[in-house]
Amino acid sequence: MIKLIKILIITIVMSISISCNNDNVLKIGAILPLTGNSAVWGIPTKEGIELSASLINNKGGIEGKKIEIIFEDTKADPTTATNAVQKLISIDKVISIIDNSNSSVTLAVAPIVEKSKIPLLVTGASSPKIKDAGDYIFRIWNSDDLEGEFMANYVFDSLKMRRIAIIYVNNNYGVGLSNVFSNSFVNRSGMIVSKETFEESSIDFKTQINKVLLHNFDALYLVCYPKQGAILLKQLKELGNNKQILGAVAFEDPTLLENSGNAAEGLLFPLPAPVDSLNSNYIEFKNAFYDKYKKTIPFLAAEGYDGLSVLIISILIGKSSNPEDIKNNLYKIQKYNGVSGLISFDTFGEVHKPFGIRIIKNNKFEWYDK
Repeated sequence: MIKLIKILIITIVMSISISCNNDNVLKIGAILPLTGNSAVWGIPTKEGIELSASLINNKGGIEGKKIEIIFEDTKADPTTATNAVQKLISIDKVISIIDNSNSSVTLAVAPIVEKSKIPLLVTGASSPKIKDAGDYIFRIWNSDDLEGEFMANYVFDSLKMRRIAIIYVNNNYGVGLSNVFSNSFVNRSGMIVSKETFEESSIDFKTQINKVLLHNFDALYLVCYPKQGAILLKQLKELGNNKQILGAVAFEDPTLLENSGNAAEGLLFPLPAPVDSLNSNYIEFKNAFYDKYKKTIPFLAAEGYDGLSVLIISILIGKSSNPEDIKNNLYKIQKYNGVSGLISFDTFGEVHKPFGIRIIKNNKFEWYDK
């Protein structure tokens, strides 16, 4: 079955009859932050989705039916996102929707897609709450449950650290990830010596930093977005911190380097482990991405590419573009060699991709421990 799926998605040999909501196209929605601070994730995801669609359409589409992606800019705002999803479902009549990297958006739209029975494929949102958001919600990005536990174990076992301080953003993302890390670390007999939070709109963190620096700790764990992370790193350096700084997956962002100067040097953070560079799917993706965009692959472009790919696979498996069939057949996808990693959906529609550790060295992102 897996071999057949791989052949189907690479060659797009369309020898099947697919029912469709339109005689000419398969309409798929995409809700992404294309403007605002989160656009740094939304735009690469859009590029990945567009590349996947163009490759399929250039090979004839699905039995002559082209894929049409209808993009909506959420601005990372839950209200804007819910309005966009309602439009995509009621007016555009999409058969499924691809979501991006803001957990608050995903959790806001989940009840709508669940009630409408339209599959939602999440490419970057990481809140543990998404696991229980519904039967029509699937995610190809690891949950914070996995990231937090991995990071806690890595700090305890590999870095041999026992006393950790935490500064985190006060939203679904920050609270969820910091709590998972804290609970996992304490369960390993580690100690959380200080825990400070801030609002997402904050631009000054000296109060939180000064409170944390009163404590004796081995490392400081930052759970936030790159914009706040850059300011935190600079202010930590200004206030004399000399302890190891740990970060989250979200720190894999060029703007963090641009805005923090050399204050980010030595930062360690997790990231899904790199895929095999000899993976035929990845080679095709890498070459096609450069041909289309004339640049190296940015963070989350691979997830956008895979997001559309697995939706197409589910259509091919069931020979149907009916949303209910897409949902049922997504659960059947196991061990798909995606360009973002191995994709196997569990009974909750979740994946479990392995992590590695990144380091910022000489103002560049490098692998510290694969």
